[in-house]
Amino acid sequence: MGKSGYTSLSIDEKKYATLRKNWDQLVGNGDHSTHFKDNVNDTFTTWAMRVLESAVKRELLVNSMFPNFKFIGQTENGCIIQDKKEIVQINKTKNTITCSVHTEICDHCIFAALNSKF
Repeated sequence: MGKSGYTSLSIDEKKYATLRKNWDQLVGNGDHSTHFKDNVNDTFTTWAMRVLESAVKRELLVNSMFPNFKFIGQTENGCIIQDKKEIVQINKTKNTITCSVHTEICDHCIFAALNSKF
């Protein structure tokens, strides 16, 4: 039976196993932990909820900063964004992000980089 006042999130077992292994290596208290630790007292569940809350806040912030932009979808090397009626393609390479409309880093690139789907 679950803990009173809490909900349960269902996660595919294979995805959970992969995620938990990566967490143990990068964040957790396992033997292979690195300097990426957030808080060594965090449990996986506590850390996951904090990251989820942060992701939702970021999504709200990005949407408020760029109200005219809409993420359309991913491409092999980036994504497609709709800016009002204009379709913009963002491409990423190893060291840069480029926009099909502008020659320098622009709001389209920033929107894409901050977008959780990118």
